[in-house]
Amino acid sequence: MHVPIQHIIGTITLIGLVISAGLAYSVITSYFEADVYKQQLQQVSDIVALNIVEIANLANFTSLEYTSNNTMVKAINLPLDIGDKAYAVELRNSNEQYSVLAYLLSQKNSQATSLMPFSSAQCTLETASQKFTVNNGQAIVTSSPVIYGGNDNTIVWAWKGSGSLTVGIGRISSTE
Repeated sequence: MHVPIQHIIGTITLIGLVISAGLAYSVITSYFEADVYKQQLQQVSDIVALNIVEIANLANFTSLEYTSNNTMVKAINLPLDIGDKAYAVELRNSNEQYSVLAYLLSQKNSQATSLMPFSSAQCTLETASQKFTVNNGQAIVTSSPVIYGGNDNTIVWAWKGSGSLTVGIGRISSTE
């Protein structure tokens, strides 16, 4: 059977066009997917930064003498995952400017940052892991500069003692 060269060239061209269309579709959809992830990460970092600033202001302008350990705690609701992918929220202190960084664990380039409008002169950002009790010893706060995903136990906290204010994020659990 004799096949003309035009049929071979035409078939190869059609196969090339189908592959090119598939690759173009993959590139475009991955770009839009990354953009959606970045928007959701931006919302998460904004929520955490806003709540930290709010609790810092509340702690700064109120007397904490009636709270346990001079600590104020506020629960925040964060999504469990972003697009079925695990994420982390990290507190950062760079060049005397505090910020909240949210990023996907599987794609480090998908990240978002929110700045907090106060500096180290106004308060201290807790960047070490520690545990302390609140609510007269009925709850344990596990403070950490990085939290993974969200659940009902995610909190922001502020501690005010002898003129200094410290803020952070973490998880809370009961002692029972």
